[in-house]
Amino acid sequence: MTAENPKIDTIPISRIHLDLENPRHDPYETESEAIEYLCKKEQVLELARDIADLGLNPLERLALVPIKKERGFKGAASYVSAEGNRRICAIKLLDDPELA
Repeated sequence: MTAENPKIDTIPISRIHLDLENPRHDPYETESEAIEYLCKKEQVLELARDIADLGLNPLERLALVPIKKERGFKGAASYVSAEGNRRICAIKLLDDPELA
């Protein structure tokens, strides 16, 4: 049996979207609603502080799934978070604090 290596790319945070249907919370219509929930209920602000101070844990990978155009996102290829929704949210807040 052979193991395949996953593809690892660097993708701008602006092209990564939160999973609005994450099983950890109710579905949301917009990223703003998901960010509000994650900040209030999932300690994302504390996580953002830790990431700013210590960086991301290199052992914890993020998993992204390409978004099809009918999903409503426009522009260059975009992705939705399949694993690491809280970390993606924290990175988005560090990149643009106005989102909080």
